[in-house]
Amino acid sequence: MMSIDTPITVVTALQASIAPVTLISGIGFLSMVTANRYGRVVDRIRALLHQINANTHASDSQTLDILHQQIDFLYKRANNLRIAAIMGGASIFCIALTIFMIFASRMFQWPFCEHIAEYAFLLSLVLLLSFIVIFIHDFGISLHVLKLELASFSPTTHPSKNATASLLGKKKP
Repeated sequence: MMSIDTPITVVTALQASIAPVTLISGIGFLSMVTANRYGRVVDRIRALLHQINANTHASDSQTLDILHQQIDFLYKRANNLRIAAIMGGASIFCIALTIFMIFASRMFQWPFCEHIAEYAFLLSLVLLLSFIVIFIHDFGISLHVLKLELASFSPTTHPSKNATASLLGKKKP
């Protein structure tokens, strides 16, 4: 076992840890954005449920169907964002494991730690890529929910019927 008081060993361990540490801050930012999006989706589901409960007798079946479709898509979004957040957390865990293994490898000269660090870093990148794919997919789902919400407006009563029609892909009358 090597002595820990060797400054060169500590410096090389710190240098080897810089890239994984910067990755943690980037994933942390994406995780914060994901948590905010998740909170907004959950709040929107609650608002729609409240709207359904308050207007059950007055609403027509078509409006209720649209509200239920919105809730279904919002629930899918919430589930995807939850999975993305878990992948982000797991990626950060793998990066922390990578940093720990780099230090153990350099400080105590345990060669097996380098292999663990390599696999942990590779796994963290796979998790990060999955996180980003799900995060981007969420934008598509949110656009679909918006399209459903716009469809619930009647073009004759909505003040910007031409804008609504163009967003829905319909031609102007």
